[in-house]
Amino acid sequence: MSDLRSRILAVDDRPYEDVEVPEWVGMTVRVRGLSAKAAEAFAKRHGGADTEGGLADLLIDALEDPTTGEPIFTRDDLDALSDKAIPALAMLSKKAMGLSGLGDEEDAKND
Repeated sequence: MSDLRSRILAVDDRPYEDVEVPEWVGMTVRVRGLSAKAAEAFAKRHGGADTEGGLADLLIDALEDPTTGEPIFTRDDLDALSDKAIPALAMLSKKAMGLSGLGDEEDAKND
């Protein structure tokens, strides 16, 4: 087994940013870029397009508690998270897409 392989696989290369969400009474969440596996699964579920539940679905994989690094939501929360207001979900989704290299990263940095 290659030492280079081991070193590459050991690197935590998914960027993140802690983001304050004014719509959620100023709570701060960690938005982490998606892994390739999560991005591919999202694309399969939504055909690569924004479909019903798409914003919330993306955030289930991208949002973490900034204190613990644990996911905030699970797939069981999809309906409840989908009931949240669009501005917060859209802002966080745009950030997640940028950090994942799937959107315009400059736009994500400027939010």
